[in-house]
Amino acid sequence: MKKSRFTIFTALCYAMLTLGGSIVSFAQMDFTEPVRIAGPASPEDGRLVIDNQSNVSSAGDIVINLSEDTPILDSVNGFPMELKDIKKGDMVYAYLSPAMTMSLPPQTSAYMILAGVPEDFKVPDYLKIDSFTPSDKGYILKTVDGTSFTVPSDCAITPYLTRQLVRLEDLAKGRVCLLWSDDTNTAYKIVLFNENDDSSSTTKSFSTGSSVPACLLFPAFLKLF
Repeated sequence: MKKSRFTIFTALCYAMLTLGGSIVSFAQMDFTEPVRIAGPASPEDGRLVIDNQSNVSSAGDIVINLSEDTPILDSVNGFPMELKDIKKGDMVYAYLSPAMTMSLPPQTSAYMILAGVPEDFKVPDYLKIDSFTPSDKGYILKTVDGTSFTVPSDCAITPYLTRQLVRLEDLAKGRVCLLWSDDTNTAYKIVLFNENDDSSSTTKSFSTGSSVPACLLFPAFLKLF
């Protein structure tokens, strides 16, 4: 009987590894649904625990597994930060992979972490462009989720971690950027990510097969063994 259960358990883990990988790959390929959460953070070795106080995703603690490729940026100026710069209790925003384990607390990875958030500050939006068209006020930028921003002709734009020259006209369909805006969704600053890697490798950090045991997706099955 025990041998039979072990065989079933092994098969289940293998299936979840395979299925989990498929889910993650789909999420990485499709940018339309990154999940943004916010809350006080507790930094740990190689990961960040956020007490999610937003109305999105799982409430309470969410463990974010970080890699060396996970961008941690200052929410005000967009400059790179390090995990050690985040202190316990600091308000942090995170754009997460939709794929999470079913463990408690749930675990996932992040496309991007925004820290150094002043009180009552509107954090920038991490987005993918669907269209960018001229208007009487400059340009209208529409994201893949349907949100529209007004981009004035004199809006500041800089590249992410490169010295290449970028212009507003580079905000083409499919490009990924970080956009700061006011309460009327009028942009005043944009950081444009490299066209070749869609946000500096932020889409390739989560792998159920390598970082999270598949059996954690169904912890109740552990009681059978």
